[in-house]
Amino acid sequence: MSKFNRPHPSHDLRGSDAGSFDEICTKCGRTDITAGGWGRLIEPCPAEPCKVSRRVDKLWFRVACVVLSVAVIFVVLGKVI
Repeated sequence: MSKFNRPHPSHDLRGSDAGSFDEICTKCGRTDITAGGWGRLIEPCPAEPCKVSRRVDKLWFRVACVVLSVAVIFVVLGKVI
């Protein structure tokens, strides 16, 4: 099954009695399409915080700390030499 033939895993799905859709996300309210597609459920759930962006932010913070540390070392060594 390809990734487009199923809902995004960030959704928390439950069944529905509605005639216009079969599945609904309990977090964001997005629904599938009765005609057989997943509709907007193939996109990440907007109610779910983005874990990837947090990882990227942490990575950039670590890189900035390393660069700053190296710059301080060069400044200190430059004054010592």
